[in-house]
Amino acid sequence: MSLVPPIGKPGIRFENQAKFHPLRYLSGLAKVVRDDGGLIFEHTAATEFSEHPRCVKANGRWIDASYIVIATHVPLVGEAGLIGATLLQTKLAPYSSYVVGAEIPKDTLPEALFWDTADPYDYLRIDHGAAADYAVFGGQDRKTGQDKNPLERYYQLEKRLKQLIPREFARLTIKRHGE
Repeated sequence: MSLVPPIGKPGIRFENQAKFHPLRYLSGLAKVVRDDGGLIFEHTAATEFSEHPRCVKANGRWIDASYIVIATHVPLVGEAGLIGATLLQTKLAPYSSYVVGAEIPKDTLPEALFWDTADPYDYLRIDHGAAADYAVFGGQDRKTGQDKNPLERYYQLEKRLKQLIPREFARLTIKRHGE
């Protein structure tokens, strides 16, 4: 185990990790589904499911399907039953993660994703560009709606990012929302 630049803490390197643009990927996936005769229903509340025949009720109509994919951030009731699902829901809480972006000089840091295990944790993504590189630095997670001073999170991230960028590469342009 070696120290992770620029974090300066022990870390593990995972080789051959994929990096892709999620919207381009989903666009291509949606095209394949449609070209194969599949239907995609967005912004549609599914209110009931049936296994035999396999179908889902949405907007008051039953839709038959060979396969149903439910893509959600929070697990549904499923086979756990109402009591189990209710208990799970009481343990879940939405969190807001704060992030700042910065243009940094080319090849200042290796193209990688770094994160720590502190609480709250930080993460740093470096993407190489043609003329300059871009750093995405985030963390400072808080329960959504319970942060009395969210702007302070951005200031803390800016300060920490400036500490992580080596002094000889002091040119750092922080981009804030709306700029």
